Amino acid sequence: MSRSGIVLLRAAWVSVRASLARAGLASLLFISVASCITGRDRPQGADVGAHDGSASRDGEAERHEDQGKSDVLRLDQGPLPPSDFPCEGDPWIKTPKTDIRCASRYVLTVESGISVVPQVAIAVDGIRKVGIAYGDTRAAEEGQLHLVSFPAGSRQLPNPTVLAGHQFERFGVRVAMVPRSIGGFHLAYLVMDAQGRKLNYSGWTGSGLPAPEFLSAEVGSKGSVDLVEAADGRVFVFYYAEAAHMVYVRIRPKGGGGVWSPAQELDSDVEPSVVGAGQLAVVRHAGGGPAFALHFASGQNSSPRFRRYDGNSGWSSKKTLDNKTHAGIAGQSIDLVITQTEHYATYFAIPTGSVAAQLRLVTWASANDTPKISILEQAIPVKAGDPRYEAALAVDSWGLLHLAVILPSPKTSPGTSLGVLEYRRQVLNGGQKTWITDVVDDDVASVETASHVALWVEPRGHPHIVYFNGRTKKLMYATRDDR
Repeated sequence: MSRSGIVLLRAAWVSVRASLARAGLASLLFISVASCITGRDRPQGADVGAHDGSASRDGEAERHEDQGKSDVLRLDQGPLPPSDFPCEGDPWIKTPKTDIRCASRYVLTVESGISVVPQVAIAVDGIRKVGIAYGDTRAAEEGQLHLVSFPAGSRQLPNPTVLAGHQFERFGVRVAMVPRSIGGFHLAYLVMDAQGRKLNYSGWTGSGLPAPEFLSAEVGSKGSVDLVEAADGRVFVFYYAEAAHMVYVRIRPKGGGGVWSPAQELDSDVEPSVVGAGQLAVVRHAGGGPAFALHFASGQNSSPRFRRYDGNSGWSSKKTLDNKTHAGIAGQSIDLVITQTEHYATYFAIPTGSVAAQLRLVTWASANDTPKISILEQAIPVKAGDPRYEAALAVDSWGLLHLAVILPSPKTSPGTSLGVLEYRRQVLNGGQKTWITDVVDDDVASVETASHVALWVEPRGHPHIVYFNGRTKKLMYATRDDR
């Protein structure tokens, strides 16, 4: 809709509301109209023009303190998702695009000159404010936590807010971020130094320095953390403590002023020697409570496991999703989403004796349902049982899956890319779900430095991807403006 159309719509609404108010119906109609508005998801025309014609050669935009703000509204597309198509031969980072229809898919630089990023996180809150968190490891014993927030649709990204300690303190060794119902973000991050470890929680508005709340001293560099806000307002922070081989949860009451619960044990593994053991993925299920998937390991073998919490029955029993016989590795880089009717998890797997990995998708409906496994990618080369690749999973309001994944590059010439970042998503084709793929960045991997990716998808299918490019040492943000 054009800006003039919006003005006319607003003017007509004012007139209609005034008439209906006398009949006591204004509030009811407003609810119906508001449900048809998806919100602000397009940049101003000047921003589009600047990116299409004058962006720098690698698809980046300048970072400025002025974040800018988009105010174009788009009417709901109705019961079916908007049409989509792959941009073949047009990586999102490429400018200008060969196909002009692909110009709305782009990549921005969040920060350059980063040494090592151990993990990245991204979330979008209820007013479409994007939050990004990542650690910047500057030396073996020194690192900072960087936080960035900006309105969705902005082409101008602010400088990061930096949390740092003394010379031998590493902030952001592990990070997790989800939106708060009151706006802003829930944040969990790990700090390490010679004296010990601190897993902290913070509520962050999107600006300023967040105040830390200490949660645990048991999580280390091989541990993991994730968190979620339940429908009743409680905050659940899950973490894997590698020394104890144990998954714990701590719970904060609704309102943010209460005392955290004692740590509760939820799962444990058996002397694992698998890379990535203990990785967690936490989401809120349709009933409003938390659920988590765990990369569970026993010795040199592993499998993905699942549990969920319901207010009436408590924690479910542990459900093994794949590799029940513990023959090989399954569960690396695990991620999880849940719809009203289905559960989905993605992860890498390496069968016993294989020299290649698979990217798998497992689906199940209920606790008693047999998981259905499909292979999304196979013959992925591995080194010493470690795929060294990552995948992040999300789902939209139509139940269509979205996947951001770092895989080996199809380029084979000497000196060319080692890895590629793909954005895959499901579309409806004749009533059936099929996958289409875009390349976001065709040069992301490095032998020396690992790359990382995180994904957040808004209900109407608008993706937000953050990734650390281990080859260029840049933290990047990718999105599209045509949703």
